[in-house]
Amino acid sequence: MSRYNKKFLGLRMEKKQKSLLEFLSSPVKRTKDHIDESASSSQKLVHDSHASQNNEFLLSSEIDSLPSNVDGAARTPKRRKGEAGEKRYGFLADIRDSKGRRVNDEGYDKSTLYVSDQDMSLLTPFEKQFWSIKKDYFDTIVCFKKGKFYELYEGDAEIGAKLFDMKIADRVNMKMAGFPVSCFDMWAGRFLEKGYKVARIDQKENMIGKRIREKEEKENNTTNRKGREIIERELKEVITSGTIYNYNHIKTAHSVYLAVIKYCEDVSVSILLYDACINEIWIKTFYEKVEDSVRTVLAQYNIKEIISERKIEGRKTEHPIKGGSAIDFQQKFEVIDEYICFLYLDNYMQFLRRADFKENVVIKRMADRKDYMVIDSISLKNLNIIDEKVSLFNAINHCSTPYGQRLLRQWLLYPLADVRKIEERQRITGEIEKLEIRDIKGELSRIRDLDRLTGKLNNRNYTSKDLYNLQVNLQLACSFFDRFFADIGFSPALLQKFSQYSDTVCELKKKMEEFSEQYTVTESEIKSSEKQNDEYSVYTKEIKNIELRLKEYLEKQKERLNCKLLCYKDLGKETFQIEVPSTISVPTSYFLVSSTKTTKRYYTQDLKDIIKEHEECSEKIFQAKGLILVKATQQFLESYPLFYKISDMLSEIDCFMSFATFSLVHTNSTHTEFTGNLAFENLRNPIFPNYLGNDFIFDDSKTLLLTGPNMAGKSTFLRTVCLNVILSQMGMKVTADKMESRVFDRIFTRLGASDNLLRGESTFMVEMKETGVILNECTHDSLIIIDELGRGTSTKDGESIARAVIEYLNRKHIYSLFSTHYHRIVDEVKNVRKGFMDVIVDEDDIIFLFKLREGVCHDSQGIPVARLAGVPKSITDRAIEVRKKILAENSGVCK
Repeated sequence: MSRYNKKFLGLRMEKKQKSLLEFLSSPVKRTKDHIDESASSSQKLVHDSHASQNNEFLLSSEIDSLPSNVDGAARTPKRRKGEAGEKRYGFLADIRDSKGRRVNDEGYDKSTLYVSDQDMSLLTPFEKQFWSIKKDYFDTIVCFKKGKFYELYEGDAEIGAKLFDMKIADRVNMKMAGFPVSCFDMWAGRFLEKGYKVARIDQKENMIGKRIREKEEKENNTTNRKGREIIERELKEVITSGTIYNYNHIKTAHSVYLAVIKYCEDVSVSILLYDACINEIWIKTFYEKVEDSVRTVLAQYNIKEIISERKIEGRKTEHPIKGGSAIDFQQKFEVIDEYICFLYLDNYMQFLRRADFKENVVIKRMADRKDYMVIDSISLKNLNIIDEKVSLFNAINHCSTPYGQRLLRQWLLYPLADVRKIEERQRITGEIEKLEIRDIKGELSRIRDLDRLTGKLNNRNYTSKDLYNLQVNLQLACSFFDRFFADIGFSPALLQKFSQYSDTVCELKKKMEEFSEQYTVTESEIKSSEKQNDEYSVYTKEIKNIELRLKEYLEKQKERLNCKLLCYKDLGKETFQIEVPSTISVPTSYFLVSSTKTTKRYYTQDLKDIIKEHEECSEKIFQAKGLILVKATQQFLESYPLFYKISDMLSEIDCFMSFATFSLVHTNSTHTEFTGNLAFENLRNPIFPNYLGNDFIFDDSKTLLLTGPNMAGKSTFLRTVCLNVILSQMGMKVTADKMESRVFDRIFTRLGASDNLLRGESTFMVEMKETGVILNECTHDSLIIIDELGRGTSTKDGESIARAVIEYLNRKHIYSLFSTHYHRIVDEVKNVRKGFMDVIVDEDDIIFLFKLREGVCHDSQGIPVARLAGVPKSITDRAIEVRKKILAENSGVCK
């Protein structure tokens, strides 16, 4: 060979080695298992580096109509070359659902794909394995495990490329993208956040396990079933936005629900809410105001999915999967429709391959309205009770734990209607304020979400780290209670309230000690005690014997070669290579595996046989560890009701700590006295602390007519009264120097102006419907606020309706706060309290004082407000002229 050719060959080899080195050192490395099943080893899997954040939701069936290069994604390689390839994948060229309907046909089911038997017969064994699953979950991102990677194929790979810039390769006749197994939680969370369902397909075995299976089949004279020549896989689970159980995928401390809604004509409705992250069900049947009840529940809870036979206005619904039975659960429900809701849930979870949820599910009933003050969907919105950004919840939330926040939210949605229970909370809060709150909250914050840690184990896809985390945090809970019991020793009231907690904590400590005697759990693994003669112990002894044989074999080779420098060397999966100095000659039975300048590494057939035994035993140990984890977790979860009880106890303490912190933050706050009358001094808004305080007392009349200019604070004052009433009945302090109240059964609000385009309802129609609900459902124990009723129609009609409503509520002696710009009403309606929000008007300027005064303001000061808003002076000057003419025509009466 010429010098030139040698140099050229050397450069090529150097380039190949450099390329191989770069590949092996890259974040994604191929495994032998993967290469054995896929095409040639020179093809690589590359995964994403950056994620695009603002992309639309794409269906697999919609991908082909989209550009091939989006958000910097690599251009997709051609899927199949030649006529034969296109014929094999004809079911993707003409997409139909399982019933043969095309994408644009009525009733098309996007979740299924029709693949005929003839189409299946043209596919390779691996392709058959994939499409036999994918065809039933066509709208789902299917993560297919191969070795140490999860791979996405065809439309799923294109979705990953278009949403997250995942790089696409062309393997096994399909477009493919992927990511390491260790990144599954991260990627599942990303797809779920975009609104997709995620399916996880796992290997039932690896290459060693496959070899063991084939060996056992051969020994038992059982032939391979067709399709078993490749690694066996199975659909482990499907995760949807409403059934997320991994707390890392939920961005809020509040629960996320799947709702099942069952109507019994228009007589009743049963509603089931399932929180997969905690494995908890809430259930209730409503017999009155069915649609209002549904709207209120949808407003109260963070519902991501709905299963219902009836379409829910403004919400996407899934049709229930019918049939099946769960007789063991029937007695847990009060009416048959509640049980049917549970069956629909059970069938859906079976479809998601998560039927095990039933084993440890907790079933609770939603609050009974007669025990609580009702805040319906309209008032929740009007009063900003639980809005994500600016809300009463955010203003009062000083909880240290996510489970405390969830309980506080429940207390806020369901204020108490029993004076004794309210006053008990007040007393406990007062005693809690005497403790070292900051230190206690610090210890409480160290305890992670016990509900969700337990729920993760209940959903079966867990690791030893999940079990370890729950154990550690339960131990932290025990330590916290020891400290807390010591701190409250001075307070008889607190001891009486929390004394029952002591027995529960003692029971938990006992259970955990018993478990620790049988198993040792760390973040990385779990071991059973030596006393348990299980498979793990047997295989551990076996592998020690194999390792002893390996050691003995090496010693014999040292004698054989007369070289004490021999040793074993592991390189990747090629383990126990005999490393020999290059200067030593070896027998012909040695075959070279790898080498360096100074050493060569060999195998012999005898050594390979022992190594094979070691690999198989290692695999059996690995599988046995998995069985130990399952067994240990199931045993630990036998005490799951105790774990939830501990969490409930911590939640209650956390809420009272939050109450006490709110009291300390708002130094001029006070507990409400329940005298039966409504009165307050220096009442302030709890959401906006800079809002000026106001005084008021209802004497003979329970109706307040409120006037004053726009922007003067009338609506804010109305909301302030309601928000403090809610705090009162939660048992919290209110933002006032003094407050008297009564226990209200419900708050009604009619605020703002809006239409409902979905129903084809005008602003006035919405106004009247909400007013109708108030007038038909209010009682003597209700609190009503109505802001500027009658604006959506003519002045004459609006004024007439407003006056009629005020007179009706006044006759009924119902606590009502009514703001209006119809000043003639204020003059003509008698026997009501009258107030206005004060302002100072100086020529063209207006100054808002936000103070409530006794009396009436006959001028709404619309023109000065218009000037303040930036309306041109020429327009406001002309408006002043027109206004003067109107005043003259109406004898000075301003409307």
